[in-house]
Formats: sequence, C-alpha cells, structure tokens
Amino acid sequence: MARALLSIVGSAAGTFWLCALLTWPHRPRASDEVDALVYRRFVGQRQSLMLLALLATALLCLLLFVR
Repeated sequence: MARALLSIVGSAAGTFWLCALLTWPHRPRASDEVDALVYRRFVGQRQSLMLLALLATALLCLLLFVR
C-alpha cells in the first residue's frame, strides 16, 4: 500500500513539474495589448502549477522520510 502511494505521488509530482516547465510563456511584444493579457494569464497558470508541483514534492519527501 505504501509503495503504491509513493509511486502515485512521485509520478504526480514529476508530471506537475514537467507541465510547469512546458508552459513557460514567451514575453509579449510591447505594442500588443492582447498578448500582454494572455501572457499575464499564462504566468498565473504557471505559478499555480509550480505551487502544486512543490506541494506534491513536499508530500513525497514527507512520505519518504517519515516512513
């Protein structure tokens, strides 16, 4: 049971980090207002993914070291 939980949390953490790194947005052109709005939204989504990945990684470390 513990191995299955470690496997699930570990793969989830890796997936979250991969998604966070793949969603790295490019800077918009200075003259395009729509690009700037989309850029801000992507940055917010990336930050949320990185926070989720950090929490999953912390949970994985907790499961590994407390066991």
